[in-house]
Amino acid sequence: MMTFLIVVGVLTALALLFLLPSLLGKGKAMAAIDRDGLNASIARERLAALEAEFEQGVMEEDAYQVARDEIERGLLDDVDAQGEQTTQQGGAWAHWSPVVVAALVPALSIWLYLQLGDPDAIDRAVATPQAATVPTASGNPHNAGDASAMPPIADLAAKLAAKMEKDPENLEGWVMLARTYDVLEQYANAASAYQMARSLSPEDPDLMVNLAESLAMSSEGSLQGQPRELIDQALKANPQHGKALWYAGMARFQTGTEYREAVDMWMLLLVQMDESTEAFGQVAEIIREASGYGGFEPPLAARVDTLPTIQASPMLAQAEVESPPKPATQPAAAKGAAIKVSVSLGAEMASRIAPGDTLFVYARALQGPRMPLAIVRVTAADLPFETELNDAQAMMPAMRLSNFSQVVVGARISKSGQAIAQEGDVFGEVSPVDVTAGSKVEIVMDQVK
Repeated sequence: MMTFLIVVGVLTALALLFLLPSLLGKGKAMAAIDRDGLNASIARERLAALEAEFEQGVMEEDAYQVARDEIERGLLDDVDAQGEQTTQQGGAWAHWSPVVVAALVPALSIWLYLQLGDPDAIDRAVATPQAATVPTASGNPHNAGDASAMPPIADLAAKLAAKMEKDPENLEGWVMLARTYDVLEQYANAASAYQMARSLSPEDPDLMVNLAESLAMSSEGSLQGQPRELIDQALKANPQHGKALWYAGMARFQTGTEYREAVDMWMLLLVQMDESTEAFGQVAEIIREASGYGGFEPPLAARVDTLPTIQASPMLAQAEVESPPKPATQPAAAKGAAIKVSVSLGAEMASRIAPGDTLFVYARALQGPRMPLAIVRVTAADLPFETELNDAQAMMPAMRLSNFSQVVVGARISKSGQAIAQEGDVFGEVSPVDVTAGSKVEIVMDQVK
């Protein structure tokens, strides 16, 4: 609070330093200008009338000259007398106005800020000048220090939500609220806000895609069902919508059977991109990988293998979806990062599975995208099961075990055979697991989704 008052005092003094000199001279100058202007206007009107009478022959020349001289002398006398009186009156206000301003400006400023602001925020900021910023489990940065040092986003979202209840026709407000919920990872609330925005602009492809994204994130990344329908609607409205093409490809890639359709979508995206950009290389890599899953040659003019090594793209970070597993034939294990995994089934879970159910063993980033960094697919009949997760099982070159220091290692039994987690799946996870050549993990699947 003391810091706030000092700051207010200094800023007020600086403001008055520029303001008061003008106020001290303003009354006199303005009074003189206003009075002179008024007298000159009256004199011009009287002279114009006098000249009209003279020209019409109503007045003789001698009388005209006498009357003209009287008007000019009267103007000078009036300016002297009235100018002195007005200057005195203006000077009185000019004398007191700086005092009033100097007193009221800081008083009103302090009163308003105490009513509407947070004076102690400055002291808190001084006490914690550079709070560390660390990523959360989802990869979003948040303040790791005193949470009160910054206005809580959740509070802002609550205030905006209350405002939208009173102003439900505000399209931009609903979009802003939805984006705020996305930042808070409240994806179901974000989807509801996007629904309200769509009710005001139902043909907007951006809103369709954003709604699909929030719905998918609230369903552990699955783009099937309503999200896919919304994405396809967005493409009908705008066949070149980049984000819609990306998610359309991901939706088809997730099924494990529509690899060619996924590649077709991503090719439509690729032809819109600059070949010199990093994003172009990332999409081209994904097309090559998806073509490999489908067992056909990638429809690219040049070999993607020659592209430089790239990091995880922002698109992949946005998607945050699990992808289908590698085919049964795996390439030789890459040197370096590897985790040995032993998987067993909890005794109470035996009645929930069948030998033909699919068993996925996977590793994903502890922080960031949920896409598997390595994945192995077998059947429940192979339990208990041992395997090694390594870079050779990466879904995409940019998302490898060796690119992360810590991961989550898990195993899941799927009756549907889909890599996307479903209700009723039996699973188990261990985290955090350090990514080193000698890491070993034992997983007991004793939980039900």
